[in-house]
Amino acid sequence: MTLKGAPPTDSNPKRSPPNSSILWEIVRFWTSPFISKSDKPFWALLQEVHEFKRGTTQRADWEKALLLTPSMTEPTDVNFADLVKLIRERDAAMRRELAEFMGGTLTRRDI
Repeated sequence: MTLKGAPPTDSNPKRSPPNSSILWEIVRFWTSPFISKSDKPFWALLQEVHEFKRGTTQRADWEKALLLTPSMTEPTDVNFADLVKLIRERDAAMRRELAEFMGGTLTRRDI
């Protein structure tokens, strides 16, 4: 899958432009032919997961729990700049939650 406005990618990491930011690694992870093995969005894969097939897990609930948006799990109509913004916002939210958890003002929801 190619995102609109994304910089050109190279499947050979030795030829890819060096960039150590977590954002670049996330985008590379999502667009890497070595990982996805498909031109389908992430949501297409998730639809094959037992819990989603049976309906015991709902997409919106799962995305909310992981601080994801539908545009992140199925970025077919999202341009690269918007996806980068979504990833940055998610990263910031996760860091805030971690700081709150470490500070004792946030507790786990699963226990």
